[in-house]
Amino acid sequence: MGLWSLKAEVLLPVILVLVVLLWYLGYSRHRRELFDFYSSLGARYMGNRWLIFPLAELELDGVRVKIYTEGGQGFYALKASVELDVAGYLKLWQGNILDRTLFRKPYLENIFVEYEDKDWAEQILNRQDFKNWVIELFSLPGVNFLEIKAKTLTLAWHLGGMSRFKKVVKKEDVLPALKILVGISQRINSIPSARVYKEYLRSWLTLKLPVLTTLFLISVGFAGGFYRYKPLCDHEILLIGLKILTPIIILYTALVLLLVGASTLGQRVILKTLFVCLVCTPFIGLFFFTWLNGHFDSSEPETIKDTITSKYYLIRGGHRILLAELHKNRWCDSLSVSEGFYIKAKVGDKVEYAVKKGFLGVPWLYRGLTLVE
Repeated sequence: MGLWSLKAEVLLPVILVLVVLLWYLGYSRHRRELFDFYSSLGARYMGNRWLIFPLAELELDGVRVKIYTEGGQGFYALKASVELDVAGYLKLWQGNILDRTLFRKPYLENIFVEYEDKDWAEQILNRQDFKNWVIELFSLPGVNFLEIKAKTLTLAWHLGGMSRFKKVVKKEDVLPALKILVGISQRINSIPSARVYKEYLRSWLTLKLPVLTTLFLISVGFAGGFYRYKPLCDHEILLIGLKILTPIIILYTALVLLLVGASTLGQRVILKTLFVCLVCTPFIGLFFFTWLNGHFDSSEPETIKDTITSKYYLIRGGHRILLAELHKNRWCDSLSVSEGFYIKAKVGDKVEYAVKKGFLGVPWLYRGLTLVE
C-alpha cells in the first residue's frame, strides 16, 4: 500500500504536466490555423474573447463584422456577429428529430424558430427577402443558427473540431454568408425595437439563479461541516433531497414559465429549468441536506452491533469495511475506516457503532466502528 501511494505521488504530477503540455501544443496549433483562416478572409486580429478565444474583425459594406470561435478544438463553433441599432430576441436553427418530437412548428423546411415578441418577429419572418436569405444561409455547409439577442445579430457554424471545420467549410462559403449577415442586419435596423425583451432575465431564472443558489447551499454545508454527519446510506439523503426539492422545482418551473415563457419559448424554458434544477439536486442533497440532517438532529444516539463480512482497499476510496446487517441493503456503500482499524480488524470480528435518527429522518454515523469482544 505504501508503494502504491509512492507511485501515485510520482505519477500524478507527471501525468498532469503531460496533459497540460499536450493541451498547450494543440491549442498553439489551433491558434496558428485560426489566424491563417482569418487572414484568408481579409479579417484583422483584434485580441481575445474570454482571454483565450482569438477575435478578428472584417468590414463589409461599411459594417463591422466580428469573427471568433468558441470551444477550442473540441466542441467547436465559428461565429460572426454584427451590432444592431434595435433590440429583440429571435433565433432560427437547423432542426433535428428532437425538435420535431417536441412538436415545434418549422419556419421553413427543417428550419425552426423561436421568438419573444410575436408582432416584432413577424415583421422580420414574413418578409420574402428575409426568407430568401435564410434559405441561402442554411444551404451553406456547417451553418447551424442565426440569432438576434439584444442588439447583436449572430451567425454560427457548429462543427466537431478545427480539422473537420476546415474540411467542411471553405473560405468561399464563409464570405457569402457574412455578406448575407450584413444584409440582414441592415434590414432589421429599418424596423423599431421589440416591445418585449426578457432574455437576460430568462437566462438568470433558468440557469444562473438555480446554479448560484446551489453553490450557496453547498457553501453552507461546507461551512457547517457536513462531513461530520455522514449518512449510513448515501442514497437515502439523495432520495430525501429529491422528495423535498421536487415540488419546489415544479412550482419554480411554473413561475419561470409564467414570467418569461413568451410566445414560442415555453418548451425551452421548461426543459432547461427542469434539467438545471435536477442536475443541481444531488449536490444540494449531498452537501446541504447532509449538514441539515445532522446539525439539527436532537435525537439520542443508538449503539448498534454488527459483524465484519468483508474488507478491501480502494485507491480513491481508502480502507473499506462491509457489515453483515447494515449491508444487506445493497444500496448502502461500504464504510470508510482508518488504516489502523483496517489492519486490526478481521473478517468475522464483532464491531459496534452509534447512529442518530437524523433531523430529516436519515440515520447518520454518530460514532465510528470499534471492535468488541
